[in-house]
Amino acid sequence: MEQFSTPLEVYRYRLARRRRSEAKLSRRNNAVANLRLVMFAAAAGLAAWSLYTPEFAWLWALIPAGCFVLLAWAHGPVLQRWRQVGLGASHYCRGIDRIEGRWQGRGKTGEEHVPGDHPYAMDLDLFGTGSLFELMGTTITRFGDETLARWMCDQNASVEDIEERQAAVEELAPLLDLREGLAIDGDGGASATTSEDMINW
Repeated sequence: MEQFSTPLEVYRYRLARRRRSEAKLSRRNNAVANLRLVMFAAAAGLAAWSLYTPEFAWLWALIPAGCFVLLAWAHGPVLQRWRQVGLGASHYCRGIDRIEGRWQGRGKTGEEHVPGDHPYAMDLDLFGTGSLFELMGTTITRFGDETLARWMCDQNASVEDIEERQAAVEELAPLLDLREGLAIDGDGGASATTSEDMINW
């Protein structure tokens, strides 16, 4: 089991693993794609050849055609895994950028969630480019964006509420695989989910 002293070391290690997996899957993807092309060309060539040969010669074209179908079926999971690994790598890149101070202007500003009459939200740079919301806003759904903005604007949160939120953060912090999976699902389109969708789900 690897031992790390800082979150930055953890993120760099996991990013390096995702990059290696991404390179491996890229090679596999290219190999399968090339084989599909060869099988397609072979099937087309045999089908054309059968036009000038005895009856039933076209059956030979079924062999590479069947191989093409099988390869197309096998190619889907490879592409899906390749995409997931790439999204995982992007997740850790964003985390490293936040830790190393390169996050400004790359995230969500949250300005659309700020009440117009809020007394301090804009003055304290809670929202906008380079704001606290942009730094903390790793949420993957609109529901998450709205909740984070509401908590940041809440002037009446009780000590108990704040302690419960801190406990939840402490619980999630070591669950790296879970958080990576949520980030991957979010990059896959969950960010368009509204609070109503989440409640109905």
